Amino acid sequence: MLQNILNNGIWGTITTLITGAIGGQLLNHLIISRKEKIKSEKEFKSRFYIPLYGAIKTYFESHTAFRRGDLTHVGKTPSIQREKIVEFIENNLQYTNTEVAEAFYKKKYSNIYDDNWGFREITLDNDLFCNILKSYYLISSKKKRFELKKDILLFQIWQLCFKLDLPSPDDALSVKYHFNLDKLAHMYEIDELDEIINLNGEHERQKFFLKTLLTQITDEEDQNYVISKFFEGVDIWEDSQSISEQSLVHEIMNGNDVGYLTILNRTLLRDLILEEMTHSYFYEQKYKYSFRKTDFYKLPREKKLALEYLVEQGMAIKENNLNNRIKFRPSTKGIEQYESKFI
Repeated sequence: MLQNILNNGIWGTITTLITGAIGGQLLNHLIISRKEKIKSEKEFKSRFYIPLYGAIKTYFESHTAFRRGDLTHVGKTPSIQREKIVEFIENNLQYTNTEVAEAFYKKKYSNIYDDNWGFREITLDNDLFCNILKSYYLISSKKKRFELKKDILLFQIWQLCFKLDLPSPDDALSVKYHFNLDKLAHMYEIDELDEIINLNGEHERQKFFLKTLLTQITDEEDQNYVISKFFEGVDIWEDSQSISEQSLVHEIMNGNDVGYLTILNRTLLRDLILEEMTHSYFYEQKYKYSFRKTDFYKLPREKKLALEYLVEQGMAIKENNLNNRIKFRPSTKGIEQYESKFI
């Protein structure tokens, strides 16, 4: 009898130990899995990191509160904080999102802060800027990856709108390259993105498809208001039309912003870059198109787009060097096109 009790006690102890060990392993596995998931989420969200997040949050809250007629927050963003935002982004452009940095820079000289009441003049650009910040704010506050999809897509689209004013036929390739719309279209299975990219010269249809897309991915009244206003009388920059060909290329090669180029000037720029690249490759025996990766991303936007276009058309080859460099060199097709000018 006593022996049975002892045996049962031993087996009970063994069973408890085994169960505890298995339970401990499962708990440990769950803890590790959760840590890995949290790490993965942090890495994913780190791509959308905002410098001086608290100051931007205050900016956003003040702006939206003002638009709702709530004056509680107005004027509470200290001017020194606003100056810190501008100063930080001016000094650290390479470390932050290009479009947000550019948005802040453009607003530095606007009259958003023209008196103590803060946002006295609300313009279309400011509405668009507010939407960029809002999407950024939502991305940063979301906890789960699947919740981010809509906000990330919205952020990309608002960037597109802010950058290009309107998706003109001249800027279709720029839109495609700069915002990686092929990838977005695949990721979100939105056919309208391909429609926007592939329409050649059909400006009204491009506007229609972008407007449909924007309406499709947002159901917030204020954003729909911005969408409707966005398509009313907004002009595209064409400052570069008055710039001579030589001046245009000279300005771009020296890192100066010349505005958004017309299709004529884009084609000219690509031809001249190909010609300079090929001439350098054959006659000077040195690369003018070899960059450190960090320097490449600082190049004038139009020059980067032109180089990528040459690669896309098969006229140049892009090489990612192990020494942290990016090289562009003419392809056989590019060489033939270059030489054909002299035959």
